[in-house]
Amino acid sequence: ASGEAAPAASVETDILSSPAFLKRKIEVLKSDIEATEKETEEARARVEVGKAEWGPQLDSLREEYKNIQARMAGQSEFKDMEVIRSVVREML
Repeated sequence: ASGEAAPAASVETDILSSPAFLKRKIEVLKSDIEATEKETEEARARVEVGKAEWGPQLDSLREEYKNIQARMAGQSEFKDMEVIRSVVREML
């Protein structure tokens, strides 16, 4: 039984290593690469369109977020000073 399996595997290996199969495989891989490159270029174009459309709004949101953080930090410092004052008053 094992003698029959070896020739079948050998024939399969021969088919997969044949020049015609390998040439066809190269063609398919080249086609896949071209399709992927085309999809990549289309995605990059969509990104640029998105940046043009949403870029100013995103920049504005980033600036607003920075302002909010600065305000919150300032309020936190103010509250800290108030707490210190109230503790000092209670101690006196």
